[in-house]
Amino acid sequence: MVESPSASQPFALKKANSLWRSIKALSKSKATALMSSSKHDKTPLQPSLANWHANGQFHFDSEEADAVDVQVTWDEDAIVIDSPVSGSVWKMEVSEGQTVQAGQVLAILESMKMEIPIYATEKGVVTDLLLTEGSRVSAGQAVVVLK
Repeated sequence: MVESPSASQPFALKKANSLWRSIKALSKSKATALMSSSKHDKTPLQPSLANWHANGQFHFDSEEADAVDVQVTWDEDAIVIDSPVSGSVWKMEVSEGQTVQAGQVLAILESMKMEIPIYATEKGVVTDLLLTEGSRVSAGQAVVVLK
């Protein structure tokens, strides 16, 4: 056991360096032992991996909906509220025919595990809800139309 230096003992650089080297060597040997231990062995995953391959969970293919490029025109007095981000519609807070005030939350989007509210830019009546809860939405895509 190494004694800690005290005010009465002078500091010995040689002794300190020797202590540092022994600690470093001990740390290196423990790290090597830990990395070679069975705790870090990847074989426990092999049965699960085989099951995932067997039942089709390893590779997931889903068909993306084709983007539809449709030009939509709104009435001159329509107020179109767009999505500021790409994500999904988590919750619609309004319904068609409902009167809304400026600043009122119309919908809540989910993007990157964050909830992003969409607000009415001015007072109006909801004429169209263009998406439903759970729908995917792109940045700049129209979500709600007011009049």
